[in-house]
Amino acid sequence: MAEKGDPSASKADLAEEKAVECGIGPVKPRWMRRFADVRCMVAMICIFNFLASSIHFGYLNGVLTTIEKQFGISSYQSGLIKSCKEIGELCVVLFVAYLGGKGHRPVVLGVTIFLTGVGFIMLAIPHYLLDPYDYGSHQGNGTLGAGLCPAPINGSVADPICLAGSGTGSSSNTLIYFMYFGMVLSGFGQSAWTTIGISYMDDHAPKKTSPMYYGIIYACGSAAAALGYVVSSVFLSFFVDFDKVDTASVTINPYDSRWIGAWWLGFLCVGVPTVIVSFPFFCFPKSLPVPDEEEEEDGDEKNVKQEPQSGDDPGIIKGIFVQGRSVLTNTVYMVMLCASIFSVAVVQGFTLYIPKLVEVNFGLTASAASLYTGAICIPGSIAGVLTGGFVTRRWKLRGAKCMKFITICAILAIATGALMWITPCDSSSVASGVEQSCPSRGCACSDNNPIPVCGADGTTYYSACVAGCQGLQLLNGTAFPTYNYTDCECLQSGTWALQGHCSTPCPQWKFILFMASAFCLAFFSGMQISPSYQVSIRCVKVEEKSFALGIRHLLQRLLANIPAPVYFGAVIDAACTMWQRSCGSLKACWVYDRRQFAYGYFGLMCGLSGGMIIFVVATWAVLRHQWKKTKKAKLRAANGVPESMTLMMTTTACNKMADA
Repeated sequence: MAEKGDPSASKADLAEEKAVECGIGPVKPRWMRRFADVRCMVAMICIFNFLASSIHFGYLNGVLTTIEKQFGISSYQSGLIKSCKEIGELCVVLFVAYLGGKGHRPVVLGVTIFLTGVGFIMLAIPHYLLDPYDYGSHQGNGTLGAGLCPAPINGSVADPICLAGSGTGSSSNTLIYFMYFGMVLSGFGQSAWTTIGISYMDDHAPKKTSPMYYGIIYACGSAAAALGYVVSSVFLSFFVDFDKVDTASVTINPYDSRWIGAWWLGFLCVGVPTVIVSFPFFCFPKSLPVPDEEEEEDGDEKNVKQEPQSGDDPGIIKGIFVQGRSVLTNTVYMVMLCASIFSVAVVQGFTLYIPKLVEVNFGLTASAASLYTGAICIPGSIAGVLTGGFVTRRWKLRGAKCMKFITICAILAIATGALMWITPCDSSSVASGVEQSCPSRGCACSDNNPIPVCGADGTTYYSACVAGCQGLQLLNGTAFPTYNYTDCECLQSGTWALQGHCSTPCPQWKFILFMASAFCLAFFSGMQISPSYQVSIRCVKVEEKSFALGIRHLLQRLLANIPAPVYFGAVIDAACTMWQRSCGSLKACWVYDRRQFAYGYFGLMCGLSGGMIIFVVATWAVLRHQWKKTKKAKLRAANGVPESMTLMMTTTACNKMADA
């Protein structure tokens, strides 16, 4: 900056100095100018992405089964919770994309990140509004609840809770909407940083280091996802109401099917820091200084990049139609987009419900399932992304070579994932339910507060009452109170039952094979990310790149991210053999058929993977065709055929980069 009184000082110098001032409103101290650097922006985006990814891609997946029990919802409904985050992204994607070229991008980032933090906090609010969790600790309370069947009863006994018109969990049915709305808000920041955040960074970073910055941001998100699984495992080992009740009075442990862990704690621990992280974004200037290394490469550029000018702008409406027509008629782009939609759907279903599959199939606690999933799948995905990026850069893969590499990786992913088909374990039999399971005994059993019991006949019953049990014994020598039910007249063999549902042992080799297959599937899927991204952004014109990425972002969420959790959840619900009931209405699923669960889940994944393979091969074929077409045009031009020059000038970027 020129000294005071220096005649060489100009209005341009003063404008440049003002452009890099940091602060909020009129408060812009001189010492804050040192933070007007793209590296500071990257650091803040990394911190936010770390916090948000820990919830969206790790913690939420780990606690989803527990949330189902707490609110009495099905997997279909829990999938809606995940989809709400994508709906939130769609609500603001066009708004932030428009402001990305017209408004103050750091301020827009700050607002959306603040709302994301508020959304995370809202996810924890239902815990404070719910009554303490009643897991049926009062044994032997007549014929209702989890009690026994003391004597034959003619007719039925109505549950006073149902007569009062408020079944168990009725308040939770309303409070679940806090979670829906909280997840919508939590998607705002994710949408903003992936659009205007990346563009702001790319505009003010050297071209050679911009990919490295993006890699660092992505690595932070991947590491946070792994940490989210680990944290969910730890928090689920705490009783859900440890802040409301004396934990010494809790008579169940994490191995009990009625256990609910502190699912809400992680949302609160991340929401508050996210709100705090949003404030530094308001301090960044509209434009940042361009590093010296970029000035050397692009000597014509000014020290401070100016925001896009709209002098020749045809208008937002006309511009959208012009660029939309160009992008949507780009064959390579559209076929690759279809492949990415199938790929994203597979990833959504795999990452969201894999902890639940591990929990159900191998009989683990929700805490242990989250820990194993995070320790195996996330490192595999990170290793795959890094390997794919290295291979793409080391061998300079472009066009058809990229698609060949993606095809090979996709086939290997499906091949390794196919090994999971031999890992499902056997399931024990389950009684038909509450209604007339033992008509000869004539017990009037309630469907509220179910406590499944495992009978001597190897069948799981909804409660001791349904099994026709008349006696109750407390087993000694256990860390937590465990009950043995006696004189159970409704069993096919034997007269006793133990607390908890029956679980058939699963061979350890199946668990090892499953986790190894999951690691390989995540690894080969991650290897496809870098080359597929290269094809998507190189097959369109430079001025259409942002718009093309916006369309890709929009359609992936509409056709993959939003519906995938819902139809995966519906397939999982179809495998349920024992539903929790409340006054006759279905709530959460307590027992699944292991094989039906696994085969339905794997079958859906294989079907989506097959669709992805078809479009990947089609993209490869189109690129090969365009490469041959471009090659012929070049030969004609070399031979002096003038009309071929028109063909070469209209060849898209895909033609130029499809070099087999």
